[in-house]
Amino acid sequence: MRELTAVKELGAALDPTDDGPSPATRERTVAQFHGPARSGWARLGRTGRVALGGGLAAVATGAVLVSQVVSVGHRPPASQAAAAEVLRAAAAHEAAQPAPPISPDKFVYVESVFSAQESRTTADGTIESTRKAKQRRIWLSVDGTRAGLLLRRPKGSTGAWQRDALPGCKDGRPVGAAGDAGTCTPHPAYQPDLPTRADQMRAYLYRNSHGDNPRDEQAFITAGDLIREAYLSPAQLAAVFGALAEIPGTTMVGATTDEVGRAGVAIAMPEARGARTELIFDPRTHAFLGERTTVVRAVAPFRAGDVVSTRAVLTTAVVDRVSQLP
Repeated sequence: MRELTAVKELGAALDPTDDGPSPATRERTVAQFHGPARSGWARLGRTGRVALGGGLAAVATGAVLVSQVVSVGHRPPASQAAAAEVLRAAAAHEAAQPAPPISPDKFVYVESVFSAQESRTTADGTIESTRKAKQRRIWLSVDGTRAGLLLRRPKGSTGAWQRDALPGCKDGRPVGAAGDAGTCTPHPAYQPDLPTRADQMRAYLYRNSHGDNPRDEQAFITAGDLIREAYLSPAQLAAVFGALAEIPGTTMVGATTDEVGRAGVAIAMPEARGARTELIFDPRTHAFLGERTTVVRAVAPFRAGDVVSTRAVLTTAVVDRVSQLP
């Protein structure tokens, strides 16, 4: 089940009827970026990290004032160049982080806050949209062979959590699943063989992109899929951000706040048919804060500038067992 319940309605609204992919294709596109029920960018909101000094530390502060301009000669537009600088600073930030001990029997823990517009069609044909936010805590098996757990409840609530078991997979058979669940393939929360250099990671993203979007946009989406509710080593995550800095089309959006109110600076990868994918970074440390999708062309019930979905990850850690907090 995918978190974004309004995807089908949004897809039909954003897709023009006379050109471009079908609403079903648009549905797959948006759903793919946001991912399945285990969604959210890893390593958001880490505390105790060292801010970069000198020019890089000032990149985001100055770059938020840059608007989209035409390129000069063979140079990219100013907003694209500024976005690349922030991404390179984020890569340097991650490369400087310590790597926790990790082994196949451990679990990746991610705590996040996710919100999305949920739409419904009334009896008179009017489309109504409401935005709902949820807290999430998830434990995922490092090697994918052990059963994990997802907890959800409304944002700000202190009530009981909704619990969803997440089966593991060992020897082709589900672990922790009710009844006869058939065969399966493990989905590890950590892939030790991912590239650790930006050029190799860029090639990996293009090679492993299989969606219906333009090539550069799909590579950007694949990067989000790769690190969403997963653990990447500091070198691997630095390689992802370094690779994104080299993907054409990224632009600076400007100053913003994330789902939990933290100040940030947003970088976007425009989508071709009415929505914009944004990544949010801390303007001082360049730590990654979250992601969101914003409507750029008004179609009822959405207005230009409406946020369709947004996510902020508060904690990412490696723990010994399900339900253990770091």
